Amino acid sequence: MKKATNILRIVWIISILLHAQVVLAWWHIRVLDTACTNASQLPGEAFSKPALAIGDNSTIHITYADLLERKVIYTYNDGRNWHTEIVDPNLGTRHLSIALDSSNNPHISYGNKYAQRDGEWHIETVEDDTAVNNFIALDSNDNPHIFTHTSYSSPHLKYSYKDSSGWQTEILDYDTWSGSVFSVALDIHDNPHVSYFHSAKNDDSLNYAYKDSTGWHRETVEELSDWGYISSPIIALDSSGNPQICYNPYSQQGRFLKYAHKDSTGWHRDVIEVENVDFDSLSMALDTNDNPHICYRSLDENDFPALKYAYKDTTGWHTEVIDNSFQYMWDVKAESIILDSNNKPHVTYHYRRNTFGFAIAGVGLFWDENVLKYAHKIGLKWQRKVVERNGGFAAIMSLGIYGVLPLFMTGGSTFDRTALALDAMGNPQIIFTDGMMVISIYIGYSTTTLKHAY
Repeated sequence: MKKATNILRIVWIISILLHAQVVLAWWHIRVLDTACTNASQLPGEAFSKPALAIGDNSTIHITYADLLERKVIYTYNDGRNWHTEIVDPNLGTRHLSIALDSSNNPHISYGNKYAQRDGEWHIETVEDDTAVNNFIALDSNDNPHIFTHTSYSSPHLKYSYKDSSGWQTEILDYDTWSGSVFSVALDIHDNPHVSYFHSAKNDDSLNYAYKDSTGWHRETVEELSDWGYISSPIIALDSSGNPQICYNPYSQQGRFLKYAHKDSTGWHRDVIEVENVDFDSLSMALDTNDNPHICYRSLDENDFPALKYAYKDTTGWHTEVIDNSFQYMWDVKAESIILDSNNKPHVTYHYRRNTFGFAIAGVGLFWDENVLKYAHKIGLKWQRKVVERNGGFAAIMSLGIYGVLPLFMTGGSTFDRTALALDAMGNPQIIFTDGMMVISIYIGYSTTTLKHAY
């Protein structure tokens, strides 16, 4: 028992060292907020995924939800110092979206509410239903346009805007799960465009809708021939206002990476990759020549899990491997892709790896690691840098015929709540949640930390 106790102490010390705040040489990391609760809360999940916007002079604006105290928080850097404000002490949802107006004032949508700051916060109720997911965009007059997918009990895809008489809400799609995943863009005339997964009985499809002076127009981009799902349709508008959509349909026919664009002759669809594409990890951006750049996860030429990058030019589609140091496909997820002023891509992604274990003196030891990375392309090569990492330990004692006794366990967050933006100089600004959970026969707690890496 004494040997087991000593081993437990060693494991405790190692875990604390691994979870300590280590600033890697390339990064400066600042803690913006922290929360601690009992071990029933998973590490890194006391805060929602942050929404990030970069203002003039590279000021940083963040909103997120404190899920323990049920409040909406706004944090910003004015170029010198960080400031934190409580927007709303009554949180309705964990999904938030932020946009900055022409004066760098923040506008936030969350639940069924809208908040705007002009020195002080003004909160308005947009509609009665609480949104499961939402997105806010501001037009050229700084007026808000909000898209929401309402509760799963009565799901609809909705569009809300504000005019002189108040908030107006329109339902784009009434059918079941329609709009549970969507992407939005405003054109140069301030008209909204949205791509979304439409789902009804025997009717699954990728849909596109836009509004002009005559009202809403809806089109089917692609029908799924059998039961299927589209997890991540991403829309962007080119310089002529035409929609470009990347999406990854999943059905009995397989898993694909596809791209659709519309011109004066109609819709055109490309199949970028077949069979190996995994869903729920997709992002796209258009360059200054209206060419699409896509980040996604799939398999490399040796059938190893990989984070990949695809782009299109005048000669067609090209694909590259960004990173393939993963054990399993589902271990890696890309959070976003952004292009700088030279049309070079920047990506953040995270993964889990290196799970192993062994036994000493009747105590089994197990360890794994979570890694947050940033990658950008210089010339023809991808440069990858670790932003942050954490690990998890477990020490379990054998009780012979009586089974096992968990002595000590730690776990790190998976960095799945991350936001990326580039400042005016093209430097990456990354906001993410980190965390640690400790469970032993003596204590149990969980922490969440909101961090800024630059």
